[in-house]
Amino acid sequence: MEPFWELNLEDIKGSFSSAHFVLGSSSCEPLHGHDYTVKIAVRGVLNANQIVIDFLELKPLLRNITKKLDGKFLLPTKNPDLIVSENTDQVILTIPKVAKKYVFPIQDVVFLPIQNSTVEEIAAYICSELKQLVEGINTGLRISVWVGETPFQGVWYHS
Repeated sequence: MEPFWELNLEDIKGSFSSAHFVLGSSSCEPLHGHDYTVKIAVRGVLNANQIVIDFLELKPLLRNITKKLDGKFLLPTKNPDLIVSENTDQVILTIPKVAKKYVFPIQDVVFLPIQNSTVEEIAAYICSELKQLVEGINTGLRISVWVGETPFQGVWYHS
């Protein structure tokens, strides 16, 4: 097996604060928010410059992804239990099975291609977005993303 290196990055500017709720099979959490922390591990072989990836290239990629999530409501667009309608300035969410309805200013919502706004799915989303951006810098890298709701509670997603 060929040796590999693992670069780890935790960038305070790569963290974000967002609101969400999680839909269960018969319930819906109250709307609430977290100060999410994000950590990245990038594993691979060294490139021609003898690095896995340059921190100076990686940090802005992460920041661009999390900046889109910061200060927003995380809307899972693939959830079959959510009815989403929009007009020019509002997003209306209806959850019939729990008789809830939310109205958000459209500029306060980020539409995510996930089923539920859990840390598991948020980590997978960030990893997918980051992987696409990193491919042009160094191919064949394996990326892992940690998303934490608290410093002691979160999840690692490994690509």
